[in-house]
Amino acid sequence: MSHHAPLIVPRQDLIEKVVILPDAAARPSPPFTHTPDPQELRAVEAVFSARDRESATVAGLLGLWTGTMLLNDLARETFTEPAGEGEPEEPKRKDEDQ
Repeated sequence: MSHHAPLIVPRQDLIEKVVILPDAAARPSPPFTHTPDPQELRAVEAVFSARDRESATVAGLLGLWTGTMLLNDLARETFTEPAGEGEPEEPKRKDEDQ
């Protein structure tokens, strides 16, 4: 078996398929005439209000986590010494200059 790619690209036949819908599917459906009762309306409202409460909780947790990470970075930056200031410089001797 050769490890080289073949020089001839295989030919692929492109076949177009036409979908013909029957007459019943082509006609528009009648308008929606169902009127929900109050119990269905309360159920739908409960679902969406629960989703809103969940979104607010998730947003609060993300804010808490972001604030904690920012406070951590600020504390590290404030309480650590900068890179060059921690080491005292040694005085140069006159012998090294020559």
